[in-house]
Formats: sequence, structure tokens, C-alpha cells
Amino acid sequence: MKQGIGFSVTINIMAIFIVVTFAFLVTSLNYYKAYKINNAISDSIEKYEGYNELAIKEIDSKLSSLGYIDNKAGCNNNNLSFNDSTYKNSYCIYEETTKNNKFKYKVVTYINFNIPIVNKVINLPVKTTTESIYYFSE
Repeated sequence: MKQGIGFSVTINIMAIFIVVTFAFLVTSLNYYKAYKINNAISDSIEKYEGYNELAIKEIDSKLSSLGYIDNKAGCNNNNLSFNDSTYKNSYCIYEETTKNNKFKYKVVTYINFNIPIVNKVINLPVKTTTESIYYFSE
């Protein structure tokens, strides 16, 4: 009888280890995808020296090829440069003014975790900032 109890405890420990390992693997892969999308958005903003119509077109084409999911995540309206609720990809871009006529953009995308047992979707933000961009006044 002692061996039967020991075997079931061993099986439970192995099952918990496998679940934790796969959860860590899924989390790291989702974070990598969100960070890759942040880099694509930041590169487009830096390429066109600001968040303008050319950058929006390039971001739209990049996100459609990368497969970013529209998760309807809300953005904070403080210092918000662009947040169009009809836009098909949900990400947030904030403009931050720095010294010497320069500014930076903060890009926020979200990792989507769909938990099947609870039937909930958790959105965790991933934030990056662009390099400083010089502001040319007219």
C-alpha cells in the first residue's frame, strides 16, 4: 500500500512540473511576439521621424503580416498621440517631450493569455520607447 501512495504523489509532482514548464514556455513565446511587434512599430516611427500617415501605413502592413491580434485593449488618454477605436489593430502610442526640441514615442502592445478553464482573456502590456527624434519647427 505504501508504494501505491508514493507512485501517485510522484505522478502528481510530474504533472505539476509539466504544466509549469509549458506555462513558462507559452509566456516567453507570447512575450517575444509582443516585443517583436513593438520593435516593428518603433522602427516605422523612427524611419518616418514621427507617427504620421506614412508610418501608420507601414505599421498596418507590418502588423497584418506578423499576425497581431485585435484585443480591444483600452489606452490611457494622457499624452495620447493616436488612439482610433475604429483602427483594426489595438496598440497605444504616447508622445513624450524631452529636452532640446526632441521627443520620444512610447509604444504599448499587449500579450493575450486565453485561460481555457476560467474562460478569461488576460491582456498584459509590453512597453518600449523609440530613440529621440528631433522636432523641426516651421
